[in-house]
Amino acid sequence: MKPSLLLGAAFALLALVTLMGTTDTVRAQTFNPEGSIEIVNPEPEVSSDFLGGFNLAAGDVNFAGLVAFIPGDWGIVPGDQIPIGAVVGTLSSEVTLGLINSACDSPLFVEFTFLNASIDPSDTVSFLDSDDNGDEDFIEDKDNSGLPDAFEKYTEFITRVLDDIPGDEVGQPLQPIR
Repeated sequence: MKPSLLLGAAFALLALVTLMGTTDTVRAQTFNPEGSIEIVNPEPEVSSDFLGGFNLAAGDVNFAGLVAFIPGDWGIVPGDQIPIGAVVGTLSSEVTLGLINSACDSPLFVEFTFLNASIDPSDTVSFLDSDDNGDEDFIEDKDNSGLPDAFEKYTEFITRVLDDIPGDEVGQPLQPIR
């Protein structure tokens, strides 16, 4: 091996070790989430929006997932009573992340709008590209309605997922309400 190549390899190894040795090892030690729910119209038996909040103080450990439930007594309008494509909710989030091994000081704002979709398991669409046109079937708009087919048809993977839930009747997948 040439001395210059050996010296270059040694320098590269030294640079890698130095870089890994300087990684920030300070870790947050707390997880104190704060949650809130605000009912827009608190009158009994009246349809109302609600606003939910979830906050972690600066320096707290972040989370990987969040599961929330709406009390069964509240009642939820079934999806088949709402027009396909109607806005049924929004989610906005502002997080501070450590991106690409940097300090946790990079703000990121994301926003999602939830639209009503079909809950009819007898009319499905695949996530595959069954017609080999380069677009997966669920994203296509074959009837030119302005909505991807995944809204107007029941995505077939949902039946497979709901069929695997323990406790349901064999062969009878759970039916989503929205």
